[in-house]
Amino acid sequence: MKKLSNQAATSLEVFGIPFKISRPFKFAIMIFWLFGSLSLSAQKDPAGFPQASLDNGEVKMQLYLPDPERGSYRATRFDWSGIISSVQFRGHEFFGYWKKTHDPYVHEDLSGPVEGYIYPGLGYEEARPGEGCIRIGVGVIEKADEEKYNGFKTYPILDHGQWTVKPGKKKIRFTHQV
Repeated sequence: MKKLSNQAATSLEVFGIPFKISRPFKFAIMIFWLFGSLSLSAQKDPAGFPQASLDNGEVKMQLYLPDPERGSYRATRFDWSGIISSVQFRGHEFFGYWKKTHDPYVHEDLSGPVEGYIYPGLGYEEARPGEGCIRIGVGVIEKADEEKYNGFKTYPILDHGQWTVKPGKKKIRFTHQV
C-alpha cells in the first residue's frame, strides 16, 4: 500500500489501483493491519451462536459464522459471512452487540461491520413471484409479489446453499455454494 496524500480522504494505491479512503475507514484498515500474526479458534458465544476468534496478543476479533439453523444472523439483507461481533485492542472494546434483545431473522440485529448488496440478487428481474433468485451470501430467496425489492424485508429462503468455513493461520475463508 502506498500513501499518496494526507487529506480528509486518504488516497491509496493497491496493486496499481487508486482508492480514496475516508478517515473513519483508516481505523478499520489499522485494525486489520494489526492482524499480522493471528491465532484462530472456533467457539460459540453464550447464546450458542457459532463463532471464530482471531487474536494476535493485542487485537482480538470475534466473528459470527454462517449457519442456517444456529447462526446469529439468518435474515436476507446482509451477507452471512464475516459478521464481526467484537473487536478489542489492548482491552478496549470498539463495538459489540448493541441491543438487549436479539432476533436472527431481523436485518438490524447484528453487531459490527457487515457486507450487503444494494441489488436484490441474480435473477430477480427475470423471476416471477414465488420463484427464486440468488442473494449473494444468503442463498436463493423467494421473490415476493411487490413492485420492487425491499432491502429491509426478510424474504423466505428457498435454498441456503452450502457454506464451507476454512480457518487459516491469518484468515478465515468463507465459501458459499448455491
